[in-house]
Amino acid sequence: MLSTTKQFVKFLEKKDIRFTHYEATEKRREIIKVGFKGENKDGIEVLFFFDPSEKAVGVKCFSIAKVPEAKLASMYALLNNLNGEYRWVKFYIDDENEVTASSDAAITKATADEVCYDRLLRFLDIVDEVYPQIMKTLWS
Repeated sequence: MLSTTKQFVKFLEKKDIRFTHYEATEKRREIIKVGFKGENKDGIEVLFFFDPSEKAVGVKCFSIAKVPEAKLASMYALLNNLNGEYRWVKFYIDDENEVTASSDAAITKATADEVCYDRLLRFLDIVDEVYPQIMKTLWS
């Protein structure tokens, strides 16, 4: 296990936060998945993709909402507005027409735990906060 991944895992364990660890992927990145229940969205899963260089981590929240073809234009407009409003998370529609949140962060072996925890809290807050707007756009 990468030392940056190990540091974040120890941090989560100290805080009694449940997580899932996946071994290195084909790009040799290790993945940690953390899930929480928000006030507006039941299941928010945040995935951390630790780079083998131990200098970066990618953070993503997949499948926030499925967007039907007829709603793509209005969803793109909403996501563009959200991207202008929030600086720590960027939203986009992936190849499967699902709203995804994404971010990258520079880390070091000394900062991985705190940087990743900060990103976790920001993702949870922001995704939960914007979820009603996303759903309103889908149902309007």
